[in-house]
Amino acid sequence: MASVCELFNLRSIGMPDRSYSKMQLLGRADDSASQAEAAFLLSAVRRAISTVCGLHADGRVLVAATKGVRRALQTSWASPVNSDFLHFGDLRGLDFAKHHVAAISVGRMELPPGVLSGLAAALTYDDEVPEPPSYRGSPASNGGAGRVHRTKRRLMMRDGRDVEIEVPEDPAKWGSLLQRQFREEELLQFVGRLRPVYRSGEPAVWYALTNALPDAIVWDELVGLERLIYRQDAHGSLPRGVWEIARRCGGIVSAELAMSQCRDIVGDSPAGAREIFLAEGLDPRQSAPLASFAARGWSSLSWVDHGGRNAFAWAAACLDDPLAVLLGRLTDAGYSPADGRILCKARFTRADAGEPDLLDASLGAEDERERQETSLRQAAWRQFDSEQGGGELRIGIDGLQWTGIVGGMTINRTMDQVLAQGAIERFHAWDREDRAREAAEKALRGSGRPDRQPSDE
Repeated sequence: MASVCELFNLRSIGMPDRSYSKMQLLGRADDSASQAEAAFLLSAVRRAISTVCGLHADGRVLVAATKGVRRALQTSWASPVNSDFLHFGDLRGLDFAKHHVAAISVGRMELPPGVLSGLAAALTYDDEVPEPPSYRGSPASNGGAGRVHRTKRRLMMRDGRDVEIEVPEDPAKWGSLLQRQFREEELLQFVGRLRPVYRSGEPAVWYALTNALPDAIVWDELVGLERLIYRQDAHGSLPRGVWEIARRCGGIVSAELAMSQCRDIVGDSPAGAREIFLAEGLDPRQSAPLASFAARGWSSLSWVDHGGRNAFAWAAACLDDPLAVLLGRLTDAGYSPADGRILCKARFTRADAGEPDLLDASLGAEDERERQETSLRQAAWRQFDSEQGGGELRIGIDGLQWTGIVGGMTINRTMDQVLAQGAIERFHAWDREDRAREAAEKALRGSGRPDRQPSDE
């Protein structure tokens, strides 16, 4: 398989710093401490999605995760204007993404340990020595090792090197084969939606957030998540708030809109907004990006208010009428734009957008989720203001952050974490409702134990 995948017209960036499992991203159902910890990672993954979509604004970006994680990611969160979301287990046969310029996968799909061992037993029952069950990662009291078994995996790099990473993998022969067939093949199915074998022109870019990276792919880079969501310079890490501004403002990057709708990122002063913009290579005082600007697909615009003041903005190339979107957003934010014009139109790679699926319908339309997010951010502002007397409120590298002493411990909490934890709590509430409904339906049918479903643990 490796020889086939070497022919892919694809650039691959792996982030094997963690598994990005359901447990890491959503926490345990009845454990608020684990949910608070998961909210930190979920908010970081949201920023990663915003960043990838901002860097690749010259086309559409495909995003996939397990169904539960996708549900939490999109709950009361406006997706980037050039993104299309899918979930593992529902990928095959989809052809709309063959012209997408980038893709980002979050985590991986796993068979439950019991199902994995059961399948291995079914395939080896007539062997001289049948494969024993392997309770991967289960407590020692249940016969397991108490932790996930890890093995070394060698990955091929584009520059000719081989790099070894640690991968959670079933220690038994058939268990490992079945696990790869289900987990790694699903990741290959996902990147296959980009049609890298038949693709011509510039290669698409795949960002894979998992430590179960397939060894059939040639990898260009292996980095940590922080490398994506922060910029590095001689003084340390810099925020990439511009792409969060673009997401929240419907594909528009404007200092005026940022100060109106993204105060938790830029603060209240024009200097704060300019600092965030300059970190990404944009100067609100001039139309042309700086040499450090690494993103693609951003059109330059200018607008003037009724007082004759001129300002600049940038729009994602996927917007059919960027000037109308800019002027409309400015008007909604309380500005009075008199006129505007497009200074430089960016190239856009035409691609089909994905059709809404059942999960999209349950989450609500994009404009509805944008309103929900705005409302939740306003509520978080009020919550932080009420707690400010017992702590410090400031704009940090991850946006608005509250720091205080709770129970003798120093607690740091960002607005994005508050919103992510709310989405996690809502997911677990939905999950309880779904399980209760399924149990009631099974009881009515007189069935036995509920079937075990694939998980992403």
